[in-house]
Amino acid sequence: MKLEYLQKDFLSHEFFVMSWSGASQHNRIYRNGISEKQKVNFRCFLFEKIRKIAEKYKGKVEEDEHVKNIQGLKNSIELNYRDIINESSISFGTCQKLVNLYLKYLWVDRQITIPPHCPIDSKILGLLGKKKISWTKVEIDEYKGIIADIKKIIPNRSIAEWELEKFEEIRIYPPNEEPLN
Repeated sequence: MKLEYLQKDFLSHEFFVMSWSGASQHNRIYRNGISEKQKVNFRCFLFEKIRKIAEKYKGKVEEDEHVKNIQGLKNSIELNYRDIINESSISFGTCQKLVNLYLKYLWVDRQITIPPHCPIDSKILGLLGKKKISWTKVEIDEYKGIIADIKKIIPNRSIAEWELEKFEEIRIYPPNEEPLN
């Protein structure tokens, strides 16, 4: 029993690290002069928040609640870490990428039910013909519009399943490029 807990805890941490990397690598998250200790404290805060959010997804979570979970994370970050984050604000796009990517990892690992959305990033925006939109700057209304656009092209399908299939198609080889033997 203890080993199983340690295994899940290990995966949870690794999924968080990969999700935070994906959400923050194209962003300037921190103000200048922020210490490594402040960054570590912030990441620990995020890890605990994201784990609590993920607990809700062991059962079905409706789309409206999902968007509220992302907005709640954004609000909590800005309330508690305004002094270290760049311009005292974090975009909804950054928060959705963190939440949606973390949930994707948990779902693929069969720890939670299927999430209502997928991580919105440049690849997904490109598939939608929205290459001029920067996911790092997307706010809640634009995010909802992107989700609506996805639903138009995949009626009666899961957004998460659609994205997983598309990710498989484009993850290794750019379009028009043959795999190496």
